[in-house]
Amino acid sequence: MKIRKQLAFLLIIAAILPLVIISGTFIALGYMYLRDSVFEQLASNAERKATIAERNINTIKETALVFSRVFAVRKALNEYDKTSTITQESMNPIQILFESTTDIKPSYVFITLNDKEGNLLFSSSNEETKNDLPISADLMKKSREHGFCFSEIISNSSLYNGKTVHICVVPVKDNDTVIGYITFFLSMKEFIKAIALTDEDYKEPNKFTVIYDNNNSFVNTVNPQRRHNLSQVGVMNDFAEEWAKVNFPTHPKGVFTFMNLRTKTKRIAYYSVIPSTGWKVVETENYNTIVFPIYRIAVILFGFMVIVAGLFLYVATRSAGYFVRKMHKVISQIEDSKSKGLMSPISVVTRTDEIDLMINAFNTLLDALQEKNTQLLKRAKYDPMTKLYSRTFFEPAVRELINKFEAGKSPSKSYLVFLFIDIDDFKNFNSQYGHAFGDRIIRFIGEILLDAIYGHGYGCRFGGDEFVLCISDQNVITNLDTFIGNLTKRLSSELIVREGETLQIKCSIGLTRFPENGTSYEILIEKADQAMYSIKISGKNGVKEFDN
Repeated sequence: MKIRKQLAFLLIIAAILPLVIISGTFIALGYMYLRDSVFEQLASNAERKATIAERNINTIKETALVFSRVFAVRKALNEYDKTSTITQESMNPIQILFESTTDIKPSYVFITLNDKEGNLLFSSSNEETKNDLPISADLMKKSREHGFCFSEIISNSSLYNGKTVHICVVPVKDNDTVIGYITFFLSMKEFIKAIALTDEDYKEPNKFTVIYDNNNSFVNTVNPQRRHNLSQVGVMNDFAEEWAKVNFPTHPKGVFTFMNLRTKTKRIAYYSVIPSTGWKVVETENYNTIVFPIYRIAVILFGFMVIVAGLFLYVATRSAGYFVRKMHKVISQIEDSKSKGLMSPISVVTRTDEIDLMINAFNTLLDALQEKNTQLLKRAKYDPMTKLYSRTFFEPAVRELINKFEAGKSPSKSYLVFLFIDIDDFKNFNSQYGHAFGDRIIRFIGEILLDAIYGHGYGCRFGGDEFVLCISDQNVITNLDTFIGNLTKRLSSELIVREGETLQIKCSIGLTRFPENGTSYEILIEKADQAMYSIKISGKNGVKEFDN
């Protein structure tokens, strides 16, 4: 595929993909914003209503606790405990006390005074409720343990026959002994009405507030239009599965979604637990409140995306031709440089920032590669410690000299001479004086050999303490004894170990001649090594020519 087609394809992707990502991101952010806004509103309303409910409950509880400490109440209960009756004189102050609670009057129906067995002694309501509202042993136990108890009972009284009644029970004590109970019977209708924040709570069709007790049973709702439907068993199952998953002591607040079984619509809800009672205030709203605005935004963004993509493609396609022409100039110079066999820096100036930056980066990379290549060639050619040729470079260079030999035209004897040099007792020096001193010896020998072979052939460091010289200068070969004598004399020089201590270096040298001792590189090196080894056996520190 030509670059123009590739570029056109990339421009199409570049035009559409960002718009898709941006639109998707915008829709996702819009959805999260609307969702969070609805959740925040639900949470705010539920928590505020739970706070109001808690305040009303605390007011009732505190009033009941105050009544339990009033002297007249304790006097009347002590009188009843002793005589099983309460005189009218003792009852009158209690009557006045019970009627004085006008500030919390809407939140309860009536107050009762019960003996320590839970039997009704006095009620602020009419006489027909007497003896019909006893307190269970369980409620008395809970109130004694916690100082008060909010709960619900199924009443058999003529006023609440067969209905759930919510009560607050507080024990009355005299010298830490329970002598009776004060009980407030709550009006849930008035209680729910008191926590409504605004009149909108009664009018909004898509959202409403529901109260559930600590058994997750329906208590009442702020919206009277929904009170009948919400009390149906089927609708109560809406929350049943969600309630079963919640650990309310550790999660007193939370949000969830559910399917309304009656309307078959998805809803979102936020609950907040009223601490004193364990009841839950649930604020709920239709899920479409979030979804429908997002649908509208998505349609608008899709239309906008199509228009912008078309305009972008038109402009990008016209710009592609200009960009491609500039790229062709750069490619042409690279190909021209390649055809000449030498990669050189690009000198084209396109006046296109991106391409010029690419050219500058290419030229910088090319310079770095050339510099690195020079360093690598140098490291491959020379031994870093002795500056002699490396074995990698030495071998092909010597093979080339051998290949240049022509029988009948070249000198028939000693066209090349090989010296295989090994330092005597080098391992002992390393062990005795350390590897740093061993490196000094290698460098010392390397300098001597480099100076000796310079201009007369090739020299290399063959191994750890082994060196090979290939002499190709016919004048040196003719006077080989003199060359070897000078070389051995220099190699036997003393080397200072440390102050006051010197060391004389000795070397064993094996010698072979080309073509007399062989016609291949491997044979010549091997025989020179054998000659050197024979010197090692016979006493070291000498020169031995290989003898066929």
